[in-house]
This record gives sequence, structure tokens and C-alpha cells, in this order.
Amino acid sequence: MASNVEVALTTLPPVIDRIVRFLPVRLLVSDVGLFKEPFSLDFVSQDGSPSNIFLLASPNGLGKTTLLETCASIFECLVDFNGVIRQENLNSGRGFAQLDIVADVEIDDRPVSLGLSLCCGRSTVAQNWNKIGLNQDLIASIEEYSIIHFRPGISNASADELGRAVLRYFGAGVDQQPSRLYDDDRLLPTMLFFPATRRIIRPPFGERAIIPPPDLRYRPLQVFEDDGTEWSTSLTNLLLWTYWLNDGRYRDLQALVEQSVLTDKDKMKSLDEINRSTLLPRIREHATGRLHHLDQLSHGERSRLQVLVRIAMHMTGSTFVSIDELELHLHPNWSLRLLRTLKYMAATRPVSVIFTTHSPEIIRAFAHEEPEEGLRKGGHLIEYEEL
Repeated sequence: MASNVEVALTTLPPVIDRIVRFLPVRLLVSDVGLFKEPFSLDFVSQDGSPSNIFLLASPNGLGKTTLLETCASIFECLVDFNGVIRQENLNSGRGFAQLDIVADVEIDDRPVSLGLSLCCGRSTVAQNWNKIGLNQDLIASIEEYSIIHFRPGISNASADELGRAVLRYFGAGVDQQPSRLYDDDRLLPTMLFFPATRRIIRPPFGERAIIPPPDLRYRPLQVFEDDGTEWSTSLTNLLLWTYWLNDGRYRDLQALVEQSVLTDKDKMKSLDEINRSTLLPRIREHATGRLHHLDQLSHGERSRLQVLVRIAMHMTGSTFVSIDELELHLHPNWSLRLLRTLKYMAATRPVSVIFTTHSPEIIRAFAHEEPEEGLRKGGHLIEYEEL
């Protein structure tokens, strides 16, 4: 009888207790958008480490947006996959994509270095890791490999035991909410995607109320497109909700805004208290003392506010920030300031950033060859020959 119990115990499925690190290291696509032939993008620094800040550049129309949207599509599948994939070529079953992840996990209280391949689209054999530009010490440290494949029209992902344990871990985290700003105690990997279609719209003030923002609940993918189309999901309501909680997060947001968003020397501004009669956050101009609402900020100011506040509010212990056209709506000086802030976040927090740009100024300021403390820089220039 005892031997039967022992056999039963050894066949129990693995349980992932924590995901300590979750770093994308390669995206491979085939028959996706312009990428008819297999195309590989390594998120790797010059020394072969997983990059924590990555610049993707190219002339217009060469697929930068497609690559970011493909990453977003894969992350979205990790919870509640129903057989529908965001990216149309993957959803049609014609295309294939593979996102490779280096993850440090704890399985049954044992630390394990895991190489995880997340595949989407048509049925095909996953590509092995021998062509990724990772340094050999890191490759040698990987103890287990696992593959999860999300196929269009099939609601159950194909996965081995370890892959199913990964999916269970993500599923168990659904609906968790942050308890503070920069909540890296939530060890749940997430991607925060800011598409180039993002616009800033005045929210419908006629719907004003103190409403819990629905996107505060954990999801492996959060997409921030147009802000303001609905009151509940607007940045204005997010600030109001944070103020109403009265747990210190609004004060922390005030510091973030003053230090990193509204910092023009001649026009210093700060995030003021909520106007209780109108239920609206206000901006104070230091020089005049004038108070006004968020919708009276410039488009560039609101765009920076949107990006940085959303990162601070939604980040977890492994956060992958994806920004299409970093300079969108921004004065050149503001886009450089945003890049500096993103570099600081990547160097000091569990945040990895990938962004696209057309700006020569941003490419120069990124300084790919120049070492910076805490940063592992990577980059790629897509050229016509690669397509």
C-alpha cells in the first residue's frame, strides 16, 4: 500500500509557486504581415543577456507595428484563451509566431530556470533555442524547456505538464489588484501595450462617478489605446479612484507627475487635489497658481501622463512595456525626457521596455553602444532585404 501511495505522489502535476523573472528573449514570425519568410528578433544585449530596454527602428511600413502587435497577441492568450487570436494572420491559421521566454520559477518550492516557448497560429514545430544570441552561460543554466501552443479555433492550448502548470499559475492570478504604486510584489508577468493608435479624448463628464477602473484587475495583457472614450476606463477616473482610496497612491502619483511629466522649467505644473464638487483632478501652474482640468493639458503632456501613470499603476514583478512610436504627439524635448524616464524605470525596477521610433534624435539618445548602469540595451533596424 505504501509503495502505491509513493507512486501516486510522484505522478502529481507540477505546481508553480512563483514566477520570479519572466524575460522575452526572441520573437520569431512567419507568414505574419509583411514577414512572409521566417524572421527572428532577438531581445538580447551586446553581451548576450536578455535586454531590459530595446529599440526597434525601420523606415515606414516595414512591420514594426506588426511585431509589437504579435507580442501582445501572444501575451493575451495566457489567460482565458478561447481560440481567438488578436493578430489576424495568426487567427486565420496562416501565420505562425513564437515568443521565447527566460523564466526563473519556483516549482514545488524548488528554484528552476525555465526556457518557455509560447507559440501561436498554425500547427508547426517550435524552433529550438540554438540560434538565439544568448550567452552560453545563460543557455547552460536553463534546466527545463516547455512549449505552449495556442491554435485558432481551439480553446484548449496544447502544452506539456510544465506548460499547463504555467497556464494554471497565470489563471490563478486573474482579478488580483495592485495594493500600491509600482506593485512588484505581484509576481505575475504582464505586458502593457501602448499602440500608435492611442489618442487622448475628453472623457464624458456627464458620467462622472467614483467607479472602480475595470482594467486595474490583473491581466497578462493590458492595451491602452484611446483614453477618454468611456468614463470608467479614463485616466481621469483612475486618478479619482486612487484619490478616493486614500492609501498613499495618489500622493505617489503626484510625485511621479511633478518629477517626470510636467517638468518644463518655465512652466512647472503639478497634480493638485481632487475638486470634490466636480469630481475632477486638477493641475496647478506654479507660476500663476492657476488650476485647470486634465483636458486642458496639451496633447503631449496628456500622452506622457497616460504612459507613465499607467506603467506605475499596472506594473508587476515582471513587466514588459511595449510602446509603438515613442515620439507620438510629443515635442522632441518631451520625447527625449520620456526616454530618460523609461531608462530609469528599466534600470531600477523589474521592467523591460521595447519601443519603436522614426526619430533620429531618439536613436542617438538611446546610445546603443554606450554602457549605462542597470541597462542591458538591445536594438534592431529592419531593412528591406530582411522582408
